[in-house]
Amino acid sequence: MKLSNWACVTAILCITLASMAGPSLPVTKPPLAPVPSWTGPVIDPHAVLGQWFLRADGTETYRTHEFHDNLEGLGGGFAGSMAINGMVSMLGFDAAGNITGFDITATIINDDGPFGVWEEGTNSHGEFVPPGTVRQPYRGTFYDVKLTTSFADDGIFGNFPGPAGPYLGDELSQNIYAIGYDQLAWYCWTPGNPNPDLAPWGSYMVPTWDFGDIPLGAAVSRTLSFGLYAPIDPTNPLYGLLITAYENQQDLFMNRSMSLKISNYFDALSIDPGTPYPVPPIFSSDVSVFHNIPEPASVLLLGLAGLLIRRR
Repeated sequence: MKLSNWACVTAILCITLASMAGPSLPVTKPPLAPVPSWTGPVIDPHAVLGQWFLRADGTETYRTHEFHDNLEGLGGGFAGSMAINGMVSMLGFDAAGNITGFDITATIINDDGPFGVWEEGTNSHGEFVPPGTVRQPYRGTFYDVKLTTSFADDGIFGNFPGPAGPYLGDELSQNIYAIGYDQLAWYCWTPGNPNPDLAPWGSYMVPTWDFGDIPLGAAVSRTLSFGLYAPIDPTNPLYGLLITAYENQQDLFMNRSMSLKISNYFDALSIDPGTPYPVPPIFSSDVSVFHNIPEPASVLLLGLAGLLIRRR
């Protein structure tokens, strides 16, 4: 069957509209607040365009949406809390039996509904979803997916622009650094903040890995490597956590919707209990997953219409 030009446009538009639902939520402003917020890099000081990343060549890019692993019916799809999962796949030991490093095989599953109602969140630098705001979920291919690990630094210990605040915490004693990451994600406040004494400045500092495009219903896995600045023995809680997770193949990665963007840094590496909103709920995340989506249907329609007119 041969479709007319406008029938083709209508068909494409319907397909696009049908994909606009799902457990992935926009992190642009709006719908996030506040503005001004001074929560982005100099190129976008209020993070209007979403979450920002820095490539090795100095290029800055952003992602508009964040994907969460909420339970089915609470914003998540069929994969539930396993939609973002990380399994310890290798442990490194020294001659004394101390752990010196580890690998985690991370898997992101672009799952499907039912979606239900999810709890909204905030983060340590004050971004939030205004009361009464409905963030429209996205359903479809995740484009240019990135996963950030908020339990590890970039391998330059102590390389933080602020001496206190959200950069330092008890989790720092875990002394985990990332190996072979692709990029760094922005965290915290813009250096241009007119009130720098109110909060430490931000920087590109959170290790980030690329996962490419993930079609609806598909999964992509990567093995992520981490080292320890100081080996840990069985008296260290992280030792027991890694051994238990490795032997029982328990999920170490989570990112519930109450964790907005990179909600806390450093965050603790912990086993995902598979509960709706682990405690503390505001920071129910040790990783975050970001991606882009296609242009809005209206933009696509206008573009296709212009193309057809030019062909006449």
